[in-house]
Amino acid sequence: MEYTNISADSHLSDVWYPADLFQSRLPSKLREIGPRVVETDKGTMWEWEGDLHAAAADGNDLPKHAKGHFRASRAADAVVIEVEEGRLASDPDIILKHMDMDGTYAGVFYTGNTRKETFRDPELEKAYWAIHNDWVVEVSSASPDRLIILPTLPSTYPEECAAEVYRMAEKGAKAVEFVLFDAAEPVYEEVWEPLWAAAEETGTVICSHIGDKKGTPRPPYRRGARLAHYPQAPKTIGPYLAQLIFSGVFERHPDLRYSFGECRIGWIPFDILWMDRTMEQRYLNAAEPQSDIALSMMPSEYIKRQVTFTFEDDTVGVKMLSDPELYICDTAVWGSDYPHEQGTWPNSERALDEMFSGIDPALRRAVVWEKSASFFNIKGP
Repeated sequence: MEYTNISADSHLSDVWYPADLFQSRLPSKLREIGPRVVETDKGTMWEWEGDLHAAAADGNDLPKHAKGHFRASRAADAVVIEVEEGRLASDPDIILKHMDMDGTYAGVFYTGNTRKETFRDPELEKAYWAIHNDWVVEVSSASPDRLIILPTLPSTYPEECAAEVYRMAEKGAKAVEFVLFDAAEPVYEEVWEPLWAAAEETGTVICSHIGDKKGTPRPPYRRGARLAHYPQAPKTIGPYLAQLIFSGVFERHPDLRYSFGECRIGWIPFDILWMDRTMEQRYLNAAEPQSDIALSMMPSEYIKRQVTFTFEDDTVGVKMLSDPELYICDTAVWGSDYPHEQGTWPNSERALDEMFSGIDPALRRAVVWEKSASFFNIKGP
């Protein structure tokens, strides 16, 4: 197999989680209210605490999901990719087979809608994430250099996060997901210092995906509100990036690595340059510096040293890569967004050829392979 890329943004949907995943592992006192797969008039669903949540494939709806979940989306030859009969797409053999179809050696997998799930019982929520995280590490262990499936930190409980980083690192996790939008406190607060220290100490990459607070409904299909929502989604990480930088997180933790998923890169140069300008005007050259945090470098330097941003299809951003003054040549990494239709899988080479037309092949190689390999400690074939 000739591998041509590493995807720093792929997905594993909870639709494909095994039906007995939680019931087989929850303590007995939580099983009655805990997640289970049920058959309803809406189809096969995940249920807990008496409420229906996400769709589930491991039941009567398996044939429907197997035939309709994976849709290749590039150009006129878009096709539906079927999952083998009776198999779940969370099976590592299936995942690896799909990666091979796209020449993908390794993938960083966000676990989809799980970050958006809501709970009323804190004990159940914590148990849910512990079980989920153990399981994704088990799936990753089938090919640990290729499958980097992200455990999710319980960001609504700051006191739990550092311990979970240590626990996951002990089990072999290279990276974890931190859901910024549900963080119990702003990321500039001191309560998160144990988390940043734990990630730095263990070499664990912190990953954050674009999105919004769990429980937030998407805008309605009315007067263009839903369509207007999507172009703004990549920029939702902007305020958090600035808070991490100006609160000195990267100053205090120089070995901390942070990856922002699916945020694209076309808007990033403006944001970086504007943060540098803010630093100059409102701190370095201000009569009264507007910060109580001492920084030894410019924001752009921290980003270059410690941050990556992923994109799947961003012609504007790729055209900027060749200009070193725009910084993203040092921070951009590519991801296929597997298996989403808006991504490039399984025709990524075509998408990359189109985007990188006229770009130095060495720069393309850095963006689609070398930077991710270094950042996530991927050894390669």
